[in-house]
Amino acid sequence: VLYNGNVALDKGILELNTDYEDNYWEVLPIEPLKISEEVIDIPGEKIENAPKTTFDTAEEKAVKAVQKHGMYIAGSERNKQIDDAYMLLGKARYYSQRFVPSLEAFEFTLKNNPNSDLNTELRIWKAKTLVRLQNEETAVDQLRLLLRKDNLTKEELEQAHTALAMAYVALDSIPAAIEQLHLALKSDVNNEQHARNLFVLGQLYDLQKSNDSAQWAFNQVIEYKKAPRKYEVHAYLKKVKYIDNAIDLSQLKAKIKKISKDPLNKPYEDEIHYHLAEISFKEENDTDALKYLHQSVGFPQAKKYQKVLSYERLGDYYFDKTDFVTAAVYYDSVRPHVENSNTKHIKKLERKIKNLEDVVFYENMVKENNSI
Repeated sequence: VLYNGNVALDKGILELNTDYEDNYWEVLPIEPLKISEEVIDIPGEKIENAPKTTFDTAEEKAVKAVQKHGMYIAGSERNKQIDDAYMLLGKARYYSQRFVPSLEAFEFTLKNNPNSDLNTELRIWKAKTLVRLQNEETAVDQLRLLLRKDNLTKEELEQAHTALAMAYVALDSIPAAIEQLHLALKSDVNNEQHARNLFVLGQLYDLQKSNDSAQWAFNQVIEYKKAPRKYEVHAYLKKVKYIDNAIDLSQLKAKIKKISKDPLNKPYEDEIHYHLAEISFKEENDTDALKYLHQSVGFPQAKKYQKVLSYERLGDYYFDKTDFVTAAVYYDSVRPHVENSNTKHIKKLERKIKNLEDVVFYENMVKENNSI
């Protein structure tokens, strides 16, 4: 029963990671779990008539293992595998975004079997759940207490420091998050998480305007042979921002063009061509830059947030050239691809579009009167 439950959990995590789409223009979440308001109704409760997921199956198996095979006698659990069942139960609920009952599962095991072999892992997952419940200060305290232990394995240290970095990011304490990511990077038991931690580290350094440190982090992603392709590709793209030297730009452009020709990198074509445009602008080759930007929005798999940026970049180009009519057309093309109109970026763009409307109106009037 427990084996089948873990198989269902692994399958669910794989589906979650496959379906998850990162926005590399924003700081990536350290743990790629998309929190959906549609999933959460009342804390700890499932929505009625919700489709059954693999995590639901994992939870059912965990509950069945506890009910049928538990041997709770004289205040202690005699079946050592029941701890694994509660761990499975907590994780299944966590990935289902039911964080309150998830926390209950972890706490129950820690309370009733404090000497469990899973004690450290349970405490790490409990802290992660507290972060999801916006109780970051308690999570930080508990993880710092845990890290005082001398017998933690490399995997446990990696997990604990990564979870602590999550808490500090949630608290907007960027320097502390950077410190914890560096500590987490001392081991790479989890290749995916190690590469992600490196990439996020580069983004956090970028937030702090530490360009040299950001470049170092992205170079580390590129040099990390076990890094998944998506991180390696985007690490190359991130380097465009920091390079102005003509020779280095030319070499980077050649590398990115080579990346674009690989069929496995097809999902990133829109972003690749946007960055090729940025390189061309730096090279003062506006013709190529505009060509790349138009290609960026033309791919069938182009992502909405990338179309917003590409159309806006085209608008900015013509705005700077004082061709306000053309700029307005490109700015207006942004609107169908906006997913959240309440962001500061989109509100600023909307004001710009509104201000241009009068300019375009009078320019058209001048053209019409001149033709008459």
